[in-house]
Amino acid sequence: MAIPFPKTRRALRARRSGWQAFNDRVRCIFANPSFHPAYTLVSAPSRFHYSVEEFLRGGEHGRALKCAINNRLGLTAADDKLPPISLMLWAEEGAVGVTLNMATRLKDYYQVQDWEAVTRRPTREPLRRLALGEVERGLWRAAA
Repeated sequence: MAIPFPKTRRALRARRSGWQAFNDRVRCIFANPSFHPAYTLVSAPSRFHYSVEEFLRGGEHGRALKCAINNRLGLTAADDKLPPISLMLWAEEGAVGVTLNMATRLKDYYQVQDWEAVTRRPTREPLRRLALGEVERGLWRAAA
């Protein structure tokens, strides 16, 4: 069953608050914590203490793997779009008159992630560095 798109700003805010409550209480996705709380939340249950480099590499590994899976499923840079609700709230919450240039933002993001800008495919180097050689071979073989 599809949930209808909210028609008013008040309904938009209520829906966003509802999703935040769902994320917090059901999916356990909380506000972006700073490094130390995030590190503690990951390390404490496993009783394994990562170095800062290992911890950060874990996040990079996850992003690269997710990107590779999405790319194999056919997603490209053309699919990277913000939903209209995000753009509406952007203008309403303190950024009136500010234009969000998504093309520039995405180009910068792909560069930082070391992904190709058009295909949104991770380049070979980070996949090798993250010990994702099999993913790298499969992803680049599929692209050939």
